Amino acid sequence: YFGGRKDLEKGLIRILYNLSFVEDPTRIIRAIRFEQRYKFTIEDDTLRFAKDAIERRLLGKLSYKRIIQELILLL
Repeated sequence: YFGGRKDLEKGLIRILYNLSFVEDPTRIIRAIRFEQRYKFTIEDDTLRFAKDAIERRLLGKLSYKRIIQELILLL
C-alpha cells in the first residue's frame, strides 16, 4: 500500500522511492506534465528529488527522441 489513491484525491504527485528520477529521468518531465494538465501539486520531497536529479544533469542522459516525445505530450 503506497497511498496512491489518497494522493490522487488530494491532487498530489509523489514518487514511490527516492531513486525514481535517477532510474528514469523522463519521470521529471511527466511529473511536470501531470502537474500542469491536472492542476496537481508536486509533493515537497518529490520536488526536492527532481531538483537534485536536474542539478546532477540526469536529463542529459536521455535520448533526444525520448525528450521530444515527452515535450510533444506537454503541448
